[in-house]
Amino acid sequence: MNAECGIRNSAYWNRIGSLIRIFLSAVIFILMPCCLFARTFPAALLLEAADYAGYFCWSPDWPADFPPDAFMPLTADWKSITVSYGEDEFTLRRENVAQGTGKQRTSRLLEFPWLFDGELTQVRLVYADSSDDDLIKQIDLGDSLIIDIMEYTSDTPYLLRVFWDDSYFFVYLQKTSTLIFESWFDSSGEFLEQYQYTCLPDVSPLMNLPQRISGYRVFTAGTEFRRSFDSRFLTTGIFYNNDETTVSYTGEYFPLYLRQTLPAVDSGAAVDTGAVVDTGAVGDCNYSCQWDRNGFLVRLTVDEGQDRFLDSRYEYVTDDKGNWIERNETRMIRREGSGARLLAPAMGTKITRKIEYTQSGVY
Repeated sequence: MNAECGIRNSAYWNRIGSLIRIFLSAVIFILMPCCLFARTFPAALLLEAADYAGYFCWSPDWPADFPPDAFMPLTADWKSITVSYGEDEFTLRRENVAQGTGKQRTSRLLEFPWLFDGELTQVRLVYADSSDDDLIKQIDLGDSLIIDIMEYTSDTPYLLRVFWDDSYFFVYLQKTSTLIFESWFDSSGEFLEQYQYTCLPDVSPLMNLPQRISGYRVFTAGTEFRRSFDSRFLTTGIFYNNDETTVSYTGEYFPLYLRQTLPAVDSGAAVDTGAVVDTGAVGDCNYSCQWDRNGFLVRLTVDEGQDRFLDSRYEYVTDDKGNWIERNETRMIRREGSGARLLAPAMGTKITRKIEYTQSGVY
């Protein structure tokens, strides 16, 4: 009886051990991609932003309540623009480029905001030691994330070294006229991930604009990201997994209408879209911007359907050059289930902007 019991117990524990091993194997299989690929991001998009942010520093996927004209002053003689947004500050800063270097640009970018991992992040650029060299040698994103550009090929970054927390990685970039291949490796040389980008053909030199990336595919994860542009190379559409954002502009480069497809979330989770609280609905969120003749955003309406609606009005304080330095919002909201189509007041935002001008008055 004891022997039979022992056999039964042994078989029981063998089955338990097998189940535990299967469970642990499944957990490792699920978590392995996260462990391997959590430390990668589309670095070529950041390099593109370093080229392009000085021309147009806003994207449709930025937070909805961030002023789209925050870095678009009415005068061109600015040196830096600092926007206080909530508890954060974001700066767009540039400096003169030495004349007679053969470069078309008369200024180069030093700082700019960039959307990283779903949040606006301040980016700082460090250039080569030579005063007449436009080549970037380091990109600092803060939070222990620094990118060294170790090698260039024909003024195009070829090899990056990424320091992230206590680890570092190498990124190789291979570029053709319309493609970019970006390969990530860890410090021991193990392959991590590859991004395959498609690019628009080179912009006309007369426009003096950098090449734009129209999309990328993550090789291992299989996810895709696409962008569309208008004739001025302003972003008119962003498509990522099930998220879709489209935007149209005025003749003065200001966004006019924006539509965002809301992703599906758990019904019990609340997602703050920047306008009203969505409780898991899937559909279109429609933004409409109204600008006055001075180029100021005076009204923003957001319609998420199902009786969720936002109406924001803005008032400004300007400096002696006519650029706004303070924006105050009056916000009215209609929430789902409120019955009557009445708007209730809600806490508005106050955003300040500090503009540093050049002494010569030109840039």
